[in-house]
Amino acid sequence: MRSRPGERRTIQQGVGMVFAGDGQVAAAAESALAAIGGVVVATAAIVQGLADGSTTAREQLLRSR
Repeated sequence: MRSRPGERRTIQQGVGMVFAGDGQVAAAAESALAAIGGVVVATAAIVQGLADGSTTAREQLLRSR
């Protein structure tokens, strides 16, 4: 359901309810998506670092034999 220009919507934020216009809803959604994207990028970097570390450890073990 679309709201009319200037109509107020409620969005749940934290523990309470706040009223927000369409622009504020769009800004909140954009911020949430940016935060999710940041988490995905950070997780990928951590996983890549762990993979690189385990490869290095494996190579060191193989060389030591």
